Order: sequence, then C-alpha cells, then structure tokens
Amino acid sequence: MHFKLPDVIIQERQARNVYTELRDLLSEDDPEQAVSAASSEAAAVARANKKLTREQGLTAVVDMFEQTLKQAPVFGIFLAAYPHDSFLRELGGWFRREIHAQSLLKIQVRRSIAGGIIVQSTNQMFDMSFRPRILEHKDRAGEITRNV
Repeated sequence: MHFKLPDVIIQERQARNVYTELRDLLSEDDPEQAVSAASSEAAAVARANKKLTREQGLTAVVDMFEQTLKQAPVFGIFLAAYPHDSFLRELGGWFRREIHAQSLLKIQVRRSIAGGIIVQSTNQMFDMSFRPRILEHKDRAGEITRNV
C-alpha cells in the first residue's frame, strides 16, 4: 500500500514535526482516537491514508511516513521575503504534480536576491532571481530608478 503525503504538508520542517507528533501518539492508550485531538496536519496525514490506517493501523502509517521522509526529494527554495501560505500551497502543488509526488520544500529567505526565486536540488541550482540581472546592468541603475 502507498503512503500519501497530504497537500497541507509542503515544507520539510513541517513534515518532520508532524511525523514526530504522530510517532508520539503511538504511546497513547488508543492512538487512532488520539489523532482526533492532534494538529490539523497530523489529522490530514491520517485522513489522506485512511484505508492504510484502517487496515494496518496508525503504526503502519507512521512507519511509512518515516520511509517517505527518508526518500522524499527536498528542494531548497530561496526567496527575498517569506511567502504567503497560498503561494506555498501553489508552489508545493506544482512540485508534486510536475517533479515528484512526495516533494518537500525547504523555504529560506535571502533578501540579497532582491526578488524572483532560486531553486536548489541535490545536484542543480536554478537562479531566477533579480540579482544577476541587476548586477548585469548596474550601470543603468540610476535610469531604472528614475523610471519607477
């Protein structure tokens, strides 16, 4: 059976926190019941894997979640400012549709990029930030600022 990472879990840090929360629930007297009092993200994991939880129990879900965290590709996303949640959901959805179904994002703010985005995988970096273009045309900075 296949583990599904719910759409509300986009960032690597968030996924690790939810995994820890679910793992801790296993020590409860009735772990499946304890999920109802868990965070919305932890409950989303249980809902997204309802059949697996019903057939094999929460322990199986937590074990598969752990394996997913070990294997899921993590993409570094560098932005000039921290994005709105709606943008994160859209970006995370795009990575899961186009790159890998279990993609996780590691969001970092780098004000020095001025705008745009830098995407880093384990072996490639795609710089679509404004900084290289600004530096390329720094002799025109005065002209550009006068026209803004």
